[in-house]
Amino acid sequence: MFISILSLFALFPSCNSFGLSNPSAISHPNNELKKYRPNDGLSVRSPQRVISSTKLNLQIDADVLTEMSNSRITFWLCAFGATGSAAVGRAAIPKTIDAIKLNLSLAGKPSSGGEDLGLIGYPEAIYREDVEQIINNPIPMSEIVEKYPVPGRMPNMLQYESFAKVNPDANPLAIRAVFDSLVIGINKNSAPPITAEENLALFRTDISALKKNNNIGKAIGFTALTFLLTLIGGADWFAFYHGWHGWFPLWPGLTNFPASLVSLETGVAAIPKYWLSEIPEIPL
Repeated sequence: MFISILSLFALFPSCNSFGLSNPSAISHPNNELKKYRPNDGLSVRSPQRVISSTKLNLQIDADVLTEMSNSRITFWLCAFGATGSAAVGRAAIPKTIDAIKLNLSLAGKPSSGGEDLGLIGYPEAIYREDVEQIINNPIPMSEIVEKYPVPGRMPNMLQYESFAKVNPDANPLAIRAVFDSLVIGINKNSAPPITAEENLALFRTDISALKKNNNIGKAIGFTALTFLLTLIGGADWFAFYHGWHGWFPLWPGLTNFPASLVSLETGVAAIPKYWLSEIPEIPL
C-alpha cells in the first residue's frame, strides 16, 4: 500500500506543490544533515565534494545526486515487482488469516474423544474417534462433487464446504483436519475427488498416514508462506529504499526507527517537505 502511494508521489512536482510557500524555513536537525553540508573540513571546490543547493536551501553533494538518478530508475523496477507480480502472492496473506479464523471458530465443539492424533496447526487436539467417523463415511467423493456443488467455485472438484455437508454430525475441526490431509499445503478448500478417494481409502487402513499427510502438508505450506512473505517484504523494502534515495534523500525518518516514523517533523507525514521532483544540477 505504501509503495503504491510512493509511486503516485513520484509523479508529483517538488515540495513547493505541497503548499510550502517558504521551503527554506523548514528546520532540519544539524546532526541529520551534517554529512550533506560543505563546512565540515572539505573544500566546496574539491571535485570530491561538488555540491548543489536544493529548493530547501540544503546542499547535496555529487555522489548523492548520482545516487538519486540511479535510484529513480531502480525504484520503478522494484515497484513493479512489489505491486505487480507480487500481487498474486499477497493474496495468500488474507487467505491464511481467514483459514486461521475458520479453525478458531470450529474449536470447542463436542468430541467423541479417543487418542490424540498429534496434528499440528489447530487450536485444539484432533481425536481418533472423530476422524474415524469421517473417513468411514461411505459416500463416494464423486457423488459429493455431483450432488453438492459450491456456486462460484471450480467445478468437478471436491470442495471443503461439500465435504463438511455430508458429515453433519462429526466434529467440525476434525472435518477440517481430514480435508487438510487430502491435499498438500495450507488454505486449500478444494481437492481432486479421485485423489481424495484414494487418500481416504489409505487412511481407513492406516490412520498414521493421515497424520503424516497432514503434518507434511502444513510444514510445506507454512514454509512456502514464510518464503513468500520474505520475497514480498524484500521487494517492498528495495522499492521503498530506492524511492527514498531517489526523491527525498535528505529525509531522516529512519534515524531513530521506529519512533521517528510517527514524528511530525521527521516521520512519514513529513516526506513531502523533503520531496525533490527534479534532480538538482551540479555546478561546474
